[in-house]
Amino acid sequence: MEGKLLFETTLTSVVHNNEIAAELVRIAKEQNLPVQKAKFYKPLEKYAGFARDYIIAAQKRPPLPGGWIVRIEGFEPEERVFMVNVEREDTRDRKAGELRDLMLRMFDEYRKEGLKITVVDGIKEFYGNPVREVKASGHPIILEMLEDFVENLR
Repeated sequence: MEGKLLFETTLTSVVHNNEIAAELVRIAKEQNLPVQKAKFYKPLEKYAGFARDYIIAAQKRPPLPGGWIVRIEGFEPEERVFMVNVEREDTRDRKAGELRDLMLRMFDEYRKEGLKITVVDGIKEFYGNPVREVKASGHPIILEMLEDFVENLR
């Protein structure tokens, strides 16, 4: 399904930058390819919403005729495995091996952006630190964002 065009349309210039994300979610739902969230993605330089195996994206057209080109395209999800630091022993706030609340909330946000995230049971040692393995699959751009987030929390 890599790069397969599933749907294409244009929107008029009446739809402004602050409205296009909501329009993308609405259009995807109308096409029975729902996404939960759309926003501007700097690496793509366009507004987009992701699901497990497709992307809906809006690119601004030149000033004349103006408006937006909206495309829904399929892609082959990529899978990555990475490690997340956890506590070795029980603390006042968390049990041993439990993920931080911030991490869990961010995983929920990344799920809205189309990732499938699974936290593997059991604590492992990684360079002497206790970690849990996390498996994520979806679009490579969102996976990179998630990996950067996890790396910045170390």
